[in-house]
Amino acid sequence: MKSNVDISLKNIYDKRDYIFLKDVLSAIQLSLFNKKSFGIFNVCSGKAVSVKKIFDIIKKVITTRTNLIDSRNIKSANLSKGNNQKILKELKWQPKYLSITSFKTNLKKIIIYKNN
Repeated sequence: MKSNVDISLKNIYDKRDYIFLKDVLSAIQLSLFNKKSFGIFNVCSGKAVSVKKIFDIIKKVITTRTNLIDSRNIKSANLSKGNNQKILKELKWQPKYLSITSFKTNLKKIIIYKNN
């Protein structure tokens, strides 16, 4: 029988703009070969996901029983998300892994890869 694992996190309701490495690399590649646009581009998803949501996805993937302990017990959230309008407009770039479904799928791939 597997034992429970307790994970203590702070600020589980904070939301951040996470982006997958493949999306970052595609944006860099596109910007390197574009001769018309230059400057600083925000490479981001433009969407925010909470720490709790990521934990819930991970919990579904791993086989160990895992409990989340909110060590600060704060129900408010800080929001940090990027604005990718310039890169979208000038380079026609947007992340491929934007939806929560693709986010879950790719997070599962990362977890499975790390466990093998």
